[in-house]
Amino acid sequence: MKKCENKLKIRRDLPLGGKKEDRFMEEIIKSDEILQKMELQKSFFEKISVKARNQLKKCTGEGRLRIVAARKNPMYYLITEKGDTNGRYLKKNELNLAKDVAQKEYLQRVANLAQENASLLGRAIDLYPQNELSQIFQDNPARRALISPLPEISTDKEYAENWQKVEYQGKPFSPESTVIYTEKGEKVRSKSEKIIADKLFSMGIPYRYEYPVWVRMSDGNRRQFHPDFTILDTTYRREILLEHFGIMDDPEYAGNAVEKMNLYAANGFYSGQNIIFTFETAETPLDMRIFEKMILKALD
Repeated sequence: MKKCENKLKIRRDLPLGGKKEDRFMEEIIKSDEILQKMELQKSFFEKISVKARNQLKKCTGEGRLRIVAARKNPMYYLITEKGDTNGRYLKKNELNLAKDVAQKEYLQRVANLAQENASLLGRAIDLYPQNELSQIFQDNPARRALISPLPEISTDKEYAENWQKVEYQGKPFSPESTVIYTEKGEKVRSKSEKIIADKLFSMGIPYRYEYPVWVRMSDGNRRQFHPDFTILDTTYRREILLEHFGIMDDPEYAGNAVEKMNLYAANGFYSGQNIIFTFETAETPLDMRIFEKMILKALD
């Protein structure tokens, strides 16, 4: 009997032919993130309302402004009496009064609308379902052991765990290769790769080492690449490649690196979006403080 468990699909942003929906799933915004964004927006409107009301206290003009378009300059009329539809004409030397009243009306409208939006968002937040779909999988531990949850509604932790369990064939090591192990116990090819792997591990970022991807070459043929690292953005359920070029003071190596970067770009991998490039030379080692900022920015 064919198993009905669902396979993990990842957005790669890599257009290599075939149907788009078969290559990657659409960007996922989970309910907890939508809720967080609504709360941030509510807070923004509340701050705007408070700021506008505080500035209103500085406005001393009374009444409201009526503006009449004219050929040269608009004419301003101040309405202070109830039932008055015309108002008193403001002379040129009363322009500051017109500005004060106009500013007061503007701030009042901003304060009211911002407060209204904050209230609407508050009600929406109260009614918004919080992770009800993902909670179905959490209901019964015994049943959970028998289920492969839909990745789209898994928690970040569950999704990352399943992603890291995927089996793959990496690039083989030659017998004469130097053996270097990471904190996770993985074998890597250089000290720099160990430093990068250990940093990702300490940051709690899921990654795969030399996970294969297919790239279309300039002659139209496809070739398998093994980027140094593939990291998982759990927020948007997407993969980001990471290539480290560690001998950039070698002209031949640097030329090959540029050619490889161009191939990535031709296949839809753009630096700072879905691929990260890092570099070093013998005189300029990789700065891990900058590296960490690059990773956090890519996952922002």
